[in-house]
Amino acid sequence: MMYHSKNRFYTPLTWLDVFPTKEVFDTLKTSNPLLDDNFYSLNQTAGLVLTSDEWDELYMILLRKYIYATTRYDDKHAFILALLRELMVPAKIYFKQKELFQSLINLTENDLIKVGRTLRNIVENPNMPSTDADEVPFSDLSSAQETFNQTRNRLDALVDQYRQVERNYQKQLYKAVDGLFKTIFAEDEMTVFPEE
Repeated sequence: MMYHSKNRFYTPLTWLDVFPTKEVFDTLKTSNPLLDDNFYSLNQTAGLVLTSDEWDELYMILLRKYIYATTRYDDKHAFILALLRELMVPAKIYFKQKELFQSLINLTENDLIKVGRTLRNIVENPNMPSTDADEVPFSDLSSAQETFNQTRNRLDALVDQYRQVERNYQKQLYKAVDGLFKTIFAEDEMTVFPEE
């Protein structure tokens, strides 16, 4: 603890103060080492059900941005609880968006051009009443069928795909957690030389 202008000033924690190694972060999969043994796991607390690979990816995403970041907290427990709270929904959304993004990337050009298929039934005498139309199979009433395959311009299809994949789906995850960190601007230093 330090003092600034006669007021107490607590040094805030950094990411590495809370999670010095990946192993410490990994303990959140099953328990929280910073809290008592009765504390529920991250899966139970935040409703996050992630695979081991997803845990590893989540750690790396957070580490890349926040490894040297200063948190708004001077207490590890408060920071971990806030992190769990903020990741509850965005982490699930992130992995779903990533899955959908990969599906968009894997679409072939033929998949993009296809719009739909229309099936049209043709009846030879459409104006003649049928007393048992509700009991007769539709295929018996229809004398012919036509199928129309609808396609669209290749360029429009590619533009639509580009608009979908250009989005950065990590932004929402970072936006949820950014509020837990702060930027500290140091005062400009001035060297004063004593007069001789």
